[in-house]
Amino acid sequence: MLILTNQRLIFKATFSSKIEEIPLASILTSGDSFNLLIPTGNMIRVCTRDGKTHQFLVVGKQKEDWKRALTNVVYSLRS
Repeated sequence: MLILTNQRLIFKATFSSKIEEIPLASILTSGDSFNLLIPTGNMIRVCTRDGKTHQFLVVGKQKEDWKRALTNVVYSLRS
């Protein structure tokens, strides 16, 4: 599950109690991703200022919505 707040992107795995938080100010880019272990076209990539790349599996048609929302956030923080 992905949650976008006004300060961070939060990821909560379905079968885990682990929560990953990425401050929006640390996001450099976002876009399409592919993982050989999870061969699906529904993955997005988020690259952060610390050099890390995060991959998230999203539900079907939500991929474009997530990419657009993350791009808008990154752009607005740079302005």
